Amino acid sequence: MKNYFKIMMALVVICLPFAFTSCGSDDDEGPKKTTYNWELINTTPPGSATSEVKIAAAQAEQAIDEALYNKFNGKGWTATKAERKFIVTGGTDITNDQLVKIAFNEVLYNLSASTKEALPNGAQVAVKRGKTTVDKATLN
Repeated sequence: MKNYFKIMMALVVICLPFAFTSCGSDDDEGPKKTTYNWELINTTPPGSATSEVKIAAAQAEQAIDEALYNKFNGKGWTATKAERKFIVTGGTDITNDQLVKIAFNEVLYNLSASTKEALPNGAQVAVKRGKTTVDKATLN
């Protein structure tokens, strides 16, 4: 029994340092990843609109999605157009929000007048981080 106790104590002494160094859940997390979404608001014409108006609005939505997708991917962020989302790796919420605002407004500035005019009055686009609206703009 005395030998058993010595063996167990030796194992505790040998294994104890590993308990403190490898139990952390954040050992391999890497840099922070922040997910953003963009959404189009009030961009669908009323049901009474003509087919031409509905098609023009749908094309305008596609043009906006494409512009945002290209801009965000061009910044090195990982964007998914079908989900209208992108991920920024690194930074903090405050600095990332500022970078996102700049990129977002560059896209809006460069949208053609015909794209904006094809949408119903009061159409908007917004970019959000979770439930926080980072920026929002009326398109026409």
